[in-house]
Amino acid sequence: MEAKTNFNKVKQILFQALFYLFPVFASVKPLFVKRQRKFIFEYWIFYIIGFVLLVYTHVNYFNAKDKDKFVWKMYFVQTYFFIMYISSEIDKFRIWQGDGGILNLNATISTCIFFLVAAYVIYVFIFSNLHISISQISLGNAKISLLKEKYNEEINNQVKNVKYLLEKFNIENKMLSKMSEYCVKVKDKLIRDGFILKDIEYQILLTEYFSNLNEKVKVFVLPNLDNNILKEFKLKSREIDIIKYQLNHWELYSTQIDKNYYLFIPFCYKLELINDGKPVYILLESHNPIIVGAEKNIICNLLTKFTDDLLDVLQNN
Repeated sequence: MEAKTNFNKVKQILFQALFYLFPVFASVKPLFVKRQRKFIFEYWIFYIIGFVLLVYTHVNYFNAKDKDKFVWKMYFVQTYFFIMYISSEIDKFRIWQGDGGILNLNATISTCIFFLVAAYVIYVFIFSNLHISISQISLGNAKISLLKEKYNEEINNQVKNVKYLLEKFNIENKMLSKMSEYCVKVKDKLIRDGFILKDIEYQILLTEYFSNLNEKVKVFVLPNLDNNILKEFKLKSREIDIIKYQLNHWELYSTQIDKNYYLFIPFCYKLELINDGKPVYILLESHNPIIVGAEKNIICNLLTKFTDDLLDVLQNN
């Protein structure tokens, strides 16, 4: 057991030593090459700064709460030493012709600028876009990993969204398939009470749709865009003007007020045309963000099917 513990400690020490392998190589090798020694002695302060950053990054990892930053921090430290190494051998590589470089700067500075830009581009396209971070390397008792793709979280969110939409479409299809039976009940209500209110029936139908999804969405059917009614939803006069303009031009309008999300949908079909041809306005209120396009299509499909089936049931009475 003790031997295994000692072996693990040795592994940990060797692994952590890898962080220092290239910086030490980049700093020591030029000492054995005559043409590079001058560079080290001239810019020794930059090597000191590099090792201070390296040790700080390594030590700071153990106390850091956000350990995901460790990889890209270490990446830039290693890049720093790579630039120092390339700069010490600038004459050998002949990257720039003569002494001219970027913006007529000398070859060494031009090289530093070039590799800094290249390193940043790699960072943007790999560490930012691919979201690579750490997640499981053995460092003592703590375990993190070298490659953890943050895309996993985004993919999971997309999968959830797809499942959520599929559930909505499934409920929609079930309601559409049973709409005739539903309309028979509405006809019975009409016979019993002597009347039905179209706007109320719209509201009941759509409320049932959201309740089937276990969503706490309030449905309001507004016969017009009266200012006093709209102000009850804490809408300001300027926003009311915008709402009226967009709805009168058959456009949707969504907004967020305090912690509530609102979606206005204009709707006009046969029942509206029978009366005065003016649309009604479906207003949804939810504590959660509303999928505008999906809700608009589903609601219009439900109300259209309801109208057609209700008229058929009444005509066949």
